[in-house]
Amino acid sequence: MRFPVDSARLRFRIAVPARPDVDFTSGEVKRRDNRSVWVLSLTVMDGSDVEVIRVRTTDAGVEALQQDDAVAVAGLSVLHWAMGDRSGMSFQAESVTPTAATVGKGAATGGAASSAGAK
Repeated sequence: MRFPVDSARLRFRIAVPARPDVDFTSGEVKRRDNRSVWVLSLTVMDGSDVEVIRVRTTDAGVEALQQDDAVAVAGLSVLHWAMGDRSGMSFQAESVTPTAATVGKGAATGGAASSAGAK
């Protein structure tokens, strides 16, 4: 069962930019609802602590985001998983979008907003 995360009190930044989530066995990009799955690492700040989480999303717009961009995360949920003697948490988001500060930075400095197609 997935549990929703109230992200309203949290601040997020891109720690590691998005890349396609590749199936370990087949080498193919994973798909959900006929859309590619992306994985990215985010720093999560709540005012007193910072954590880094890996988040999966089908929001193709994450490809344009760069390291240290401030972002808003919508529809964040977490799933606790266990497999044999291993366990962990898996995070999923409906969307990861740049905040106003990031959009302004991209327009002013040639960052994420203007370099998206320059790969």
